[in-house]
Amino acid sequence: MLAQGITSWLSHKQKSVALSSTEAEYIALSDCSRQLVWTSNLLSEIGFDIPVPHLYGDNLGSLFWSTNPVQEKRSKHIDI
Repeated sequence: MLAQGITSWLSHKQKSVALSSTEAEYIALSDCSRQLVWTSNLLSEIGFDIPVPHLYGDNLGSLFWSTNPVQEKRSKHIDI
């Protein structure tokens, strides 16, 4: 949100089939993080001084996968 208004909103089917809810949430976190980085870079380029954006998730498995740099056996097939 910027100036108390929504700046971006998107709803669509995921491009790949997820085998678990953790995998689906992980793919959604990946898509959201790419859009968040793009938006924050755009705003900083046009002169807005914005704080570091935070991304929240509610699935502990997907949060673990997103913060763990090691490829797990169950996550190496995910197309992100």
